[in-house]
Amino acid sequence: MSLFTIITVVYNGEECLEKTIKSLVGQSFKNYEFIIIDGKSSDNTLHVVDKYINYVDTLISEPDGGLYDAMNKGIDNASGSYLIFMNCGDCFFDKLVLERLAKSIRLNGYPDFIYGDSSEKSNGDLLIKRSRSHKYAWYGMFTHHQSMMYKRSLLADLRYNFSYPIGADYDFTLTFLNNSKTLLYFPYPVCIFERGGISSQNIKQSALDLYRIRKSKLGFNSLTSVGVLLLGLSVLAFRKLIPRLYDALRFRSN
Repeated sequence: MSLFTIITVVYNGEECLEKTIKSLVGQSFKNYEFIIIDGKSSDNTLHVVDKYINYVDTLISEPDGGLYDAMNKGIDNASGSYLIFMNCGDCFFDKLVLERLAKSIRLNGYPDFIYGDSSEKSNGDLLIKRSRSHKYAWYGMFTHHQSMMYKRSLLADLRYNFSYPIGADYDFTLTFLNNSKTLLYFPYPVCIFERGGISSQNIKQSALDLYRIRKSKLGFNSLTSVGVLLLGLSVLAFRKLIPRLYDALRFRSN
């Protein structure tokens, strides 16, 4: 059995899929399986996949219900010990990520949940974003979803909830954390994240999802939920209005 299952979800991603695949096949650690879930792309996505088909263990290309439906299909077809979601356009930070992760997993007794740092590109610079502690999960996702590793044996019937169009990854992670006994912070960047994801494109829906999830999974009352929501929105506004200052405070140079 592979130590890792890497799941990549793509739809019409001919321009960004190859760099994601290259960042995986270039890893020094090879004990992984690779699953690509394609939403029946109408561009040349499958031609890109064909170039690397010898590295792909499972390819599913069919219409789906969107991002989270596709990610659920990835889970259903996974057989590795740990799942990593590295979707189209995202990349591993460098070729040693999986090797370092594997060593850390062995040294720490195969923990249930692992999370690491991440990086983002800003004005041509690669900036490192240190993860917050998982103890701040009440505030939101404490690192990028691509820098989280989930032990497959603990998933059982847990899947992404379609009733949260934007926040299903947050709901999924909170539920998984609640079921986890051993957690490990991996102090190294796992992914290079592409800014401009669906949560940043639909702030209203994202805020609504987070509000509902905090009430449902954390037991927050309405007042507390609104307070945390306003805090998050104020930070988002600060990042939008003064991006360079935000980056200087939140990130460090590579």
